[in-house]
Amino acid sequence: MTELRRKLSLTGIQMSELANEAWAIARFAYAMVATRIFAFAQGMLIMLLLGRHSPAGMASMSLALAIGQVLIVLGFSALIGTETEVARRHGAKDRAGIGQFMLSAYAYALLVGTLMAVLAVLACLILGQASWAHTGGYVETMNTTLPAILVIGLGLLPYCLYLTSSFYLEATGKPKLNTALSICGLVAGVGSALVLIPDYPGLGLSPGIGAAWALTMARTLQGMLALAIVLLDIGPMLAGAARKFSTAFRDHARALLAIGLPMSLADSTTTVAVSSMTFLVGSLGAAALNTYQISSHFLALLMLIGTGITTGITIRVTHAIGAGDAGAERLATCGGGLLLVLLDVTVLCLLAAFPRLWPSLYTIPADTATFVSFNQIWALLVFALECPLILMIGIGRAKGMTVRLPTIKAACFAGIALPLACGVVRLETPQPFLLASLVPAVAVAFLVAWHQFRRLR
Repeated sequence: MTELRRKLSLTGIQMSELANEAWAIARFAYAMVATRIFAFAQGMLIMLLLGRHSPAGMASMSLALAIGQVLIVLGFSALIGTETEVARRHGAKDRAGIGQFMLSAYAYALLVGTLMAVLAVLACLILGQASWAHTGGYVETMNTTLPAILVIGLGLLPYCLYLTSSFYLEATGKPKLNTALSICGLVAGVGSALVLIPDYPGLGLSPGIGAAWALTMARTLQGMLALAIVLLDIGPMLAGAARKFSTAFRDHARALLAIGLPMSLADSTTTVAVSSMTFLVGSLGAAALNTYQISSHFLALLMLIGTGITTGITIRVTHAIGAGDAGAERLATCGGGLLLVLLDVTVLCLLAAFPRLWPSLYTIPADTATFVSFNQIWALLVFALECPLILMIGIGRAKGMTVRLPTIKAACFAGIALPLACGVVRLETPQPFLLASLVPAVAVAFLVAWHQFRRLR
């Protein structure tokens, strides 16, 4: 503690200030965590309802969602620059600049959403032409998967509008509105699923396609509501912004592309690498795949909490950068680091006290539960390293380092995690180590990114 106080004194930060900043970030970020958990629950509950009515439909929808998830990652990454640019202007108290930028951001989101919808159609055409899709058990599955991909593609454009709006709400300090939108999406999605998933003769929908429509309708509702909320907030500035749109859009689109393009390429590379690991584990059989999926769900839940908090930290830091306040920037960065350490310690204590809690939520054999418990340790290590890595990427984005840090992460996942996973599946007993290949990849990415990040300070 004495050493920590000495190091903090060198930066001009008192322990009381650091604790107050960590608490302020926690109060700011909890709504972002809730937003991500409700969004996660939306898809999970729809799939649970689908599984009760049609296991075959659930399998078909899982394939459609795998394609949809890649497209959503691309769209999210392409639009993430909105959060950075709005937060910087909000810190500088440039309301007129925010209004002008948001007009461009929505036009950009329409372009990205249209591109994502076109990619969904192309994915459907490519899968439909694949030879394996017309053989064996894939025939019946693809009869639902292909239309489901098209239906999901219809919802990508309004979902891009929702993402742009959600970035604005979080960047301007209104995350609770975003949480309310997420709850609306959850209620709309589950409510629609209760009506559309049962195989009613009058509707003419299979359960899998009904689930896809439920998801698309919920995303459309979220997009329209979010757009209306933001337009009401920036309405007084739109008249002047519209007159300068053609000139401003080119500059704003370049700024969004400078952030979004490398993020999209890096995140899609990471997603493909992780998806490939799933297929590798699938070669070991259903028991190993169940172990991997349950362990991955645990890691995903941890990362929902972690990314919500890192987003809050990044926005606080970006506000300070926009205001030109170097002291507030250092305080937010150090306070955020303290909060992440406390989060790691909390998760570690809970895991030590209740090591079998997560596996007990699933109906699985005792040996599978034991293997999941081993993989929870690897998940905790990944979580402890990836959260500060994501934070460095976010702060680097605000400072103009838009390519290097996300590329480092993607290269480590593709070049380290995937080859190690190939080795893990060849072990005599690979089940306890299914997530282990992620740890060296994240560790190397963290160390290299930290070396680069220190140059920004």
